[in-house]
Amino acid sequence: MSAPARTRFYRPELDVLRFFAFFLVFNRHLLPYLPGASLPDRLSRSAREMGAYGVCVFFLLSSYLITELLMREQGTTGDVHLGGFYVRRILRIWPLYFLAILLVVLLPASTPHSTFDWHRILAFLLLSGNWSLALHGMTSILYLSPLWTISLEEQFYLLWPSIAKRWKRPGIFAVCTGAILVSYATLAYLCAFHVTRGAGIWCNSFVQFQFFAIGGLLALALHQRRFQVAGWVRLTCGLAGCFSLFLADFAFHLGQSDCPDRLATTVPAFLCLALGSTLLFLAAAHATLPAWTAPLTYLGKISYGLYIYHLFADTLVEALFRAAGVPVKGIVRVLIYLVTAAVTVLLASVSYRFFEMPFLKYKERFTFVKSRAA
Repeated sequence: MSAPARTRFYRPELDVLRFFAFFLVFNRHLLPYLPGASLPDRLSRSAREMGAYGVCVFFLLSSYLITELLMREQGTTGDVHLGGFYVRRILRIWPLYFLAILLVVLLPASTPHSTFDWHRILAFLLLSGNWSLALHGMTSILYLSPLWTISLEEQFYLLWPSIAKRWKRPGIFAVCTGAILVSYATLAYLCAFHVTRGAGIWCNSFVQFQFFAIGGLLALALHQRRFQVAGWVRLTCGLAGCFSLFLADFAFHLGQSDCPDRLATTVPAFLCLALGSTLLFLAAAHATLPAWTAPLTYLGKISYGLYIYHLFADTLVEALFRAAGVPVKGIVRVLIYLVTAAVTVLLASVSYRFFEMPFLKYKERFTFVKSRAA
C-alpha cells in the first residue's frame, strides 16, 4: 500500500525533549555510583538514578506522537490504515534494533563477568526482552540492557492503532484510563508478593503502560489545540518535572533494588514519575525554539541511535583508555564521559545518515500524515 501524504505534523520542540530524555539515561549509565550515606552522596546518587526515568519520558512522548498522528490520519483520510502503520513502525524501529542484537552476538563480552545466554537473545528477538528481565532479572550482557524499552514500545504499537481505528477518541480515553488503573493495581499485586523492586517491577509492561496512557490522554487534550503559556511557566514546569523525577529516588528510593518493596513508597515513587514526565512534556509542548537549540533538535532527531549506541561507545572508549595504560579514575572519568558522548554522537550520526535514512525514506511511501523529514 502506498499513498501520498496530505498534511505535515512536526514539532521540533519535542525533539529537544527527546534528546533531554536520552541525556538523562546517558547520565544514569555514565556517572559514577556513590554508595555513601552522607547527604552529598545521597543527592549525587539520586541525581544519577533519576536518569533511568528518562525512559518514562520516552514512553509518554512516543504515545503522544503516535496517538496524535493516528487521529490526524483518521481526520484526513477517514480511517486508520493498519497495514501502513505497521510497515512504518517496522521500517523505523526494526533495522537498528536487530542490528544492535547482531552486534551483541558478534562483539566480545562487554564485561569480564558477562555470560552469553541464547535464551536472553531469543527473548529480545521476539520483542519480549523486557519480560525476560522482569522474570529473570537484569542480564549481564551490558549491550542488551537498553533494548528492553524497545520491546515494550513494540508491545504498545501492537494494539494501539486498532484501538484508535475502531473506538476512536472515546475508546482511547477509556483504554488510557483503564491502563493507568491496571498499572497501579499491578504495582499493588507485585508489592504484595514481594517482587523485587528492580527489574521485576521496572521492566513489567503493565507497570510501564501508565506512561503510554498519559501520552495518549495528552494527545486527546491537546489535539488541534496549542498549549500557550508564559516562558516562566514553562521553566517552572521543567524544573518541577526534574525535581519530581529526583524525588522518586531521593524520597522513595525507587532506584534502590535492595530497598523493601513497600506499596507505601513504590506507588508514590511512580506517581512522581508520572507527574514529572507530564510536567517535562508541558514545559516543551508548543514552545518557540530559539536558534541556538538547532543542535539539540538534531540530537533529538538521532536520539534513537544515541540510545542504542551509547553503551557500545562507553565500552570502546574505556577499553582504549585502559589499553593506553591510563588509570580510569578521578579526572579521567570526566574525560571518558566527554569522549563517550562525542563517540556516541558520531556513531548515531553515521548510522542515521547511512543506515537508517534509506529505511526512513522508503517509509514515506506508506505515510498519510507526514511528520519530520528524514
